[in-house]
Amino acid sequence: TELVCHDYFPLWPLLHADFDAVDGSAASLAQALVQARAPEFPFAEREPAFWLALRAAFLARLSSEPVVLSAPTAGVRRNWLRLAPELATRRFDLIGHGLRAFGAAPLPKPPVRGRMRIVVLGRLNGGKGERLLRALLATDLREHAELFLVGCGRSGLGFLGERDVHLVFDYRRDELPQLLARIAPDAALLPATVAESFSYTLSELRALGIPVIATRLGAFAERITHPHDGLLVEPDAGAIAALVAELHDEPGALAAIREQLASAPAQPGIAEMAIAHRALLVADAAAPH
Repeated sequence: TELVCHDYFPLWPLLHADFDAVDGSAASLAQALVQARAPEFPFAEREPAFWLALRAAFLARLSSEPVVLSAPTAGVRRNWLRLAPELATRRFDLIGHGLRAFGAAPLPKPPVRGRMRIVVLGRLNGGKGERLLRALLATDLREHAELFLVGCGRSGLGFLGERDVHLVFDYRRDELPQLLARIAPDAALLPATVAESFSYTLSELRALGIPVIATRLGAFAERITHPHDGLLVEPDAGAIAALVAELHDEPGALAAIREQLASAPAQPGIAEMAIAHRALLVADAAAPH
């Protein structure tokens, strides 16, 4: 049996967490529950004793079963071991999530325009981007760029009527390459203020050859090599606006990233991911216990 650790349930009730000052103690848990808000916290139960009992029961069951673990990034594995140090004796491999191919070529270089076009792809709920985008609109960002919120869902309603903010609430995945080709973005922005555990959105943007600007958090900081194959920036509206202004005046960095993405090997697909998980299970079955 393999447990794929994509988020931290049931060890921790927040689906997205940075864990900078978290030690897994009852005090840390109680503080997190007091501060928790939707959508990072989708549960009704806020009593620390409930979550501590759930964690203990889960770990007790895990200790009695021949289970191997995997995580999509080193950060997720590190945080699991921080919350449950007893799992350090278990085999715990890193297996990135595979991407289902679009069957489309990377987007061509966008035309030269007076202002950049920046796409924000996917849902924006709370720390996924909504909060930072709201602060970003209070800067001079729109002097240098238009924003296209693609797949923003209901959270995009809060941006209705905003100047130079274009909304596409939903889309079918197979339509995404054509949709983005029509927009012809200069770059994509991933404005999360909570740590992502992997980010399929980053994988999709890379597959389509779109340079990514992402906050220096979680999986973004782990998967992006700044400034080689993407750009990292602090999760601060002023810092993002300043970077966009710099890229507007000097677009060479985005051109270099686009070239790097075009020449990079294809990202692992679903089949490669399945092979890696199968190999982990086979290796564990053959190992002495």
